[in-house]
Amino acid sequence: MAADLAAWHRSTGGDVDPDTKVWAALPPPWQVLDGTASCTRADVEAACRTAGLDPEKSGWTAPAPARRVAAFRRTPELVHGIAVADPVWASLLRRAGAFSGGPLKPDLAADALHGLRAGVVTGDLPVAGPRETE
Repeated sequence: MAADLAAWHRSTGGDVDPDTKVWAALPPPWQVLDGTASCTRADVEAACRTAGLDPEKSGWTAPAPARRVAAFRRTPELVHGIAVADPVWASLLRRAGAFSGGPLKPDLAADALHGLRAGVVTGDLPVAGPRETE
């Protein structure tokens, strides 16, 4: 954890996450992998107990509990800032709602898909070379 964030946690009455304490008590993974340090299951269990964690329930010595992947939902962060080289296609995508993060307008979305199949330009915009100085 970054020192400024750790200091803020402490100043507000909190502390670092217990997992951070476990990481700090164990040798760095690269030292274990290259053989310069040893880290046994007993070491991990002891570090967990010192940090107030159950080694199995916290996932240090047992697989993490299975989680489901969240359903995909379009958001503005996924579509804003993309470059569409063809202005006609960009306009069609905008009218279809592709840049708003909301639901697509089905009739216009079909037109956009048709335009893509028809060969509109989908590559990057051309980049100008260096400008000549006067």
